Amino acid sequence: MSEQHNESRRLVEWTTLYALLLLLLLLSVAVTPAHSAKGYLTLGRRGIRFPCAWLERDGFFDPRNNFVSKTPFVQSRSKCQGKGHCVMNWLPANSAHALTFKLIGTDDMHDYQFQAHFCEPVYEAQHLHCTKQDGEVAFTMRQIGTWLTLSSVFCRCTRPAEVTSISYAHGINPTDIAFRGVFYEMACASMRECRVDESCFIETPNSDGLLYGGKVMCLCPKKTFCPIYFIGKKRVPFIDSQQRITHYGLKCKRRSY
Repeated sequence: MSEQHNESRRLVEWTTLYALLLLLLLLSVAVTPAHSAKGYLTLGRRGIRFPCAWLERDGFFDPRNNFVSKTPFVQSRSKCQGKGHCVMNWLPANSAHALTFKLIGTDDMHDYQFQAHFCEPVYEAQHLHCTKQDGEVAFTMRQIGTWLTLSSVFCRCTRPAEVTSISYAHGINPTDIAFRGVFYEMACASMRECRVDESCFIETPNSDGLLYGGKVMCLCPKKTFCPIYFIGKKRVPFIDSQQRITHYGLKCKRRSY
């Protein structure tokens, strides 16, 4: 009886050990970078890659003194492992180690650019260049705290990319006063300038009445900006003939400096 009991206990131990090994194997697969069928680099660990450096230029300024810096603002973000190397100066827009882009909300500073640098190449030589057609997404980024991280890369963009849509982590009420943007889709095509009284950003409510994201419609003209980061009480409801709200829009606002 004792021998049978010991054998049963060993069986339980081996089963537990096997389950742990299987779990470790699955975790190791989840954090391993791979390539998609088209050769795009698909990122491990929840599809996120943190930049090793963050740079800004041609717009990083002190509003009180109206001073525009002549040199890029550079901030180290993380250390490279192994043979990876992080370049701390501004790189060409076609660099494989950097993504160059603009952000909505800085529209009146048309030259204001950002660069996220990475230890390893974002894409490789065989990756196709973006076609710059409507609806094409060059890459996606995710906001984590105050950091923008890389989620996916779809094509090589050789000019500063621009935000085309923003998604939220969960549905929000239209009366929410805070900006809840988390996921950013970036396009390589140039954004046109907004017309008079046109919405620069549109959010369409879901069937539950909540908002799950919005689309950037155009760039605000010089001396104005799209108040997406100050969105509280600025959503303008648009109503159809049946008195139903079709979407909410943001209007370009004039700068105070």
